[in-house]
Amino acid sequence: DGIENPDTYYYRYVYTDFVRAVEYLATRPDIDPDHIGIAGASQGASIALATAALSPRIKFCAAVDPGFCGWEMICDLAYYGYKQRRIYGYFFAMADKSAGRYSRKDILHNLSYFDIAFLSKWITCPTVFVNDLISYPETTAVAFYNIPAKDKVLITYPTGNHCFTDIKYQKAFNAYLKKYLGAK
Repeated sequence: DGIENPDTYYYRYVYTDFVRAVEYLATRPDIDPDHIGIAGASQGASIALATAALSPRIKFCAAVDPGFCGWEMICDLAYYGYKQRRIYGYFFAMADKSAGRYSRKDILHNLSYFDIAFLSKWITCPTVFVNDLISYPETTAVAFYNIPAKDKVLITYPTGNHCFTDIKYQKAFNAYLKKYLGAK
């Protein structure tokens, strides 16, 4: 919703809500504001990364198979028949719905404000980034390598399911949670 304008796009509100939720958590007496982390999988991973980029309170970020990384490349890959071709068709539908007012270029420009590949340049906290084949590894790699945090790790699992279920990867992921957040 609202993709025609970055001021009205749905994810503007989603990202803002998450940042505000972190601010609220930091005010609670039962929360240590110096140990707030965020984790998510798939679409939630993208939101976790955006929140880590936009909130300096986030001290650790875990993103499992994020989407929304490198929209232009996603569309190009989809156009050439690589997974989720429906994404490319969406831009034609938007142009039709808007009576031709919004081109693919316009929509990609608007999405760039919310693109994790760009937002990841602001992530300074330790980050564990898990990547599968479903979430366009070519595009998620760009987001990972744009993260300037010195302590970041990429866990890839080319044979696993989306949002991993393999115990090997779950153990590696849990080790990072324990290291950074003291999770049990």
